[in-house]
Amino acid sequence: MRVTDNSRFQLVQDNLQKLQARQQVALQQSSTGRRISAASEDPLAAAEALRNDGRQTEATSYRKNIASVRDDVTLSEGVLDEVSQLFQRAHEIAMQIGRAHV
Repeated sequence: MRVTDNSRFQLVQDNLQKLQARQQVALQQSSTGRRISAASEDPLAAAEALRNDGRQTEATSYRKNIASVRDDVTLSEGVLDEVSQLFQRAHEIAMQIGRAHV
């Protein structure tokens, strides 16, 4: 089989177009910071990205709930401390009243 200049030129041109397409993809990936821009490019990676987004949302929700529970516990501890002080004061007053009547 004889390789003509025309077929060589066509081969070089095809390779050049493939390289330009790869360069365009690399440029898009570097500018967006994402390896894929559409789910059809890599369905498995897209599904994994969706799972990760769901996990991140879930983790954020857990952190908010934990912060809320901590606030509730802090408030409850403060209220219990005040109640304890009130009972202690009531006990002191009762003891004083008891000594005064003896």
